[in-house]
Amino acid sequence: METLLGHLAKFGSFLNQGEVLCTGGLAYLLKNYAEARSELASELAARAGIKVSDDLSWVAEARQDDTGRPDLEARTSDKTPIIKVEAKLDALFNATQFRSYVSDLQTRLQGQQLEGLLLVLVPRARTNNATGVVKGEFGLDGAGPWRARDYPDVAIAVISWDDVLTALGRVQHQGFRAELAQFEGMYRELSSYEIWPLAGPEELVKWRDRERDFVKLVDQVTKRLTTQHGLYPMAIEPI
Repeated sequence: METLLGHLAKFGSFLNQGEVLCTGGLAYLLKNYAEARSELASELAARAGIKVSDDLSWVAEARQDDTGRPDLEARTSDKTPIIKVEAKLDALFNATQFRSYVSDLQTRLQGQQLEGLLLVLVPRARTNNATGVVKGEFGLDGAGPWRARDYPDVAIAVISWDDVLTALGRVQHQGFRAELAQFEGMYRELSSYEIWPLAGPEELVKWRDRERDFVKLVDQVTKRLTTQHGLYPMAIEPI
């Protein structure tokens, strides 16, 4: 059954703010449900290999001293940032952001006997891409999680939105489950990297039934051509 937010997410005003809506929605769920914070803390601890408290406060669009602004930030009771999240749907990566966030965590945590985490959160289809960008920026090897040489107190990990949704799905609180269903419906609709393949020629003939999938596909291909392959504007050449 289609959810309300899933339905609203089909419209242009939502599509233009997809990442902000998803990170804001996640911050809302974590702020209002202790069980969600606990399940996510357990998931991140297992994936990053560090201890993650379940009583952190989560803030969207927090600003750093260097004007950097991670999509989400988890803080201790004394407002020390422990986790910074760079969340993407289909937007391009800016590797310098990763270094800014890790540097800020290292500076704040040094000498406090605390460990930090930079979490790069992407659709499942983009995890390999995100991993390559992170490894290239910090000179890392292997599948992760990692520790960059200059930032020993900060773990770095790439996970998918699906991993987060699975972890949150373990929460049994009925009110939360209803809100999570709305959130997941919105995420699925906004994530342009999730496109069901065409099953055969008969589906291609009925393309109007899946017009939005074709729009998403064209958008993905265009971004790759213009950013990775140096596609230039078309021009009329003399005969």
